Amino acid sequence: MKLLAILLAFIMSVPFFGTTAFATTTTTAPTNITSPAAIIMDFHTGEVLWERNSDAARAPASMTKSMTAFVVYEEIERGNLSMDTLITISQNASRIAGDPNMQGAPLAIPAGGQHTVDSLLHILMLPSSNGAAVAFAEHISGSEAAFAERMNESMANLGGWSEFRNAHGALPHETNAFSLALLARAFIERYPDILRITSARSYDFLGVRRNNTNLLYTSFPYQDADGFKTGTTTEAGHCFTGTAYRNGRRVITVVMGGVDNNQRYTETRRMLDWGFEEIARREAIRAATPISVIVNEQLIYTEESLEVAWDDLTLPMREIFEAFGYSVFWNQELQMITAVRATDGDAMMIQIGNGTVRHNNLNLELDVAAHMQNGRTFIPITLVTEGLGGELEIDNINRTLTIVLPVSAGE
Repeated sequence: MKLLAILLAFIMSVPFFGTTAFATTTTTAPTNITSPAAIIMDFHTGEVLWERNSDAARAPASMTKSMTAFVVYEEIERGNLSMDTLITISQNASRIAGDPNMQGAPLAIPAGGQHTVDSLLHILMLPSSNGAAVAFAEHISGSEAAFAERMNESMANLGGWSEFRNAHGALPHETNAFSLALLARAFIERYPDILRITSARSYDFLGVRRNNTNLLYTSFPYQDADGFKTGTTTEAGHCFTGTAYRNGRRVITVVMGGVDNNQRYTETRRMLDWGFEEIARREAIRAATPISVIVNEQLIYTEESLEVAWDDLTLPMREIFEAFGYSVFWNQELQMITAVRATDGDAMMIQIGNGTVRHNNLNLELDVAAHMQNGRTFIPITLVTEGLGGELEIDNINRTLTIVLPVSAGE
């Protein structure tokens, strides 16, 4: 297994809960942000770059529909739905779709009609159809009340908090900005197809073009924006979960309780700009921060080189092997290391400069050959994972590599 793949898999499997600490330096906050609740999150690390009242319970309005869509994608992943599955519109879903007393723009969907999951996802996320939300809820869970329970369960599984009572948000219920940022991060990471929908400017439904309510594409343009979801009710105010992708990095923002479109979009654009700048600043600090290697809760090595990359990192051979319970022997003439573990007879022969390691009469190919540096022997991380059976826990934020030993090591 290549280290880069290990690193990416680990970073994206970090649990979506809790504010990730980064204590290298303090930083100034983004200016001119007045929304009552707001948050800026680094998609790739999950770090909360800045927040205000992000744990405060507030009405999310139609940002609720992000969770409705997330559950739909969960059902697709489980094989219970596909994008081509036809959903029948009930009388109840049709009534709610066109009800002028429901907050939000009514979008008529005749009862008895059948529409694909893909089509309903588009009108759910772009013109923000309440009826599409109810149709999904009834199809998946039998009732909107049961579906709301599923929504809360899915949010809890992400590490967030919600008290959803419906699938659309036009009627009041609560969550918070932090949970909505977690949801957007999880959604994009697990089901990136959602960006195909949220990046669309409009969608034709029943012969009528329906525009995306996300005005970062029109009235308040932001070049790198590609989602995510608006929400507006009298109780919630003007809310928006936004995201943008620039130079290989993604920022997620949430604003809640804005007074008008100008506030929510102008502040979102400021927050996105600040987020990208802050990510670049933190990355520069990390690149210059030594990497600490920990085995059995003991610091065994610190890589002092600046700007070392994870996939270039090699580890001191003797400390690693001895931590795994091996005795190490050196043959100067052959430039050969022999490591033997007495408990199970496991043996490994490593020749300096040779990318092939002999392990119990089998050959193991390495990404990088073992090499000498200042009188010490260094081995690549792939030897630790594939040869010794260790697991890696990579904390890219705090630049720490923890090696977890297999149960049999050192016995």
